[in-house]
Amino acid sequence: FCYLSSMAPLSSSFISVGELLRIFNVRALKNLSQNFLLDSNVTDKFVKYAGKVKNSVVVEVGGGPGTLTRSIIKQNPRKLVVIERDRRMIPLLQILEDKSPEMVKVVHGDALSFDYNSIVNEENVRLSSLSSGSSKDDTDFHIIGNLPFNIASPLLFQYLEMMANRKSVFSQAHPHLTLCFQREVGNRMLAPVRTRERGRISVMCQLYADVKQAFIIPSRSFTPPPKVEGMVLTLSPRVDPPKELEEISYKEVETFVRKGFQSRRKRLRHNMIRLDGLEECADEFLSENGFPAETRAPNLTSDQWLHLAIAYKRKMEKINSLDETKQPGNK
Repeated sequence: FCYLSSMAPLSSSFISVGELLRIFNVRALKNLSQNFLLDSNVTDKFVKYAGKVKNSVVVEVGGGPGTLTRSIIKQNPRKLVVIERDRRMIPLLQILEDKSPEMVKVVHGDALSFDYNSIVNEENVRLSSLSSGSSKDDTDFHIIGNLPFNIASPLLFQYLEMMANRKSVFSQAHPHLTLCFQREVGNRMLAPVRTRERGRISVMCQLYADVKQAFIIPSRSFTPPPKVEGMVLTLSPRVDPPKELEEISYKEVETFVRKGFQSRRKRLRHNMIRLDGLEECADEFLSENGFPAETRAPNLTSDQWLHLAIAYKRKMEKINSLDETKQPGNK
């Protein structure tokens, strides 16, 4: 280990990640949904799509054995915080921290409970607000990661809620996210209306974020090769969100959309009648808001889903208000 630590950081003689995995006898675990990216050409391309990383602050989600970490280091961020849950990976990542202690910080922890605000404060992240001219090169804060497939969706929805509520780092800065998902998940995130892939994840991503496909990673690039390909996407808070979002919480929208897609192949009315207050009037509710009874969930745009969610919220507020006036003691 001392020999490894004495080597020049990321030089041509620096020991490869594959060799480190053999030395430490570390293998990808199926129960952690681990598929390592060991090809530096792929990880260099990954970081390229993140935009201007030099002199910025980067959080890497799921550092794994460190191939993507090395590609980020080569771009000279002023600070790189690597979050890794698997304790077996920490010694491999610690080698990189030991060589660049001012730049790299390895955190053994869970990305789902990580305090991003602590990094903003500790590293004096340049604060920025959303504007029509914002781009991935304007931000001082990046989140990059080859996400373990088992936490990719929960983490995505957490980021979307943080964007919507301007919570944590999203309340102070304009972070740019460059993340790898299963290709199937990526297709669903990008899916336009009237497509088979369109669902709750499509609506929520497109309502709260600007989402773009970067590139496809073939399954053979992972170790071990999964049965599916990977897709790298970039996300950032939407610069032109509908003003109507101020009228309704993220949780209210997500709950409504999730229930609206419960039986995605059926007409929307079949899902609406399952909602409180619409058991007897789903057709009327849809008609009042400009949608015929035969409308199907995938055929609505994200803005149309927002319109329906707000209409449902107002309807329930009216129903609840009427119920309160009927309570004993109220006139």
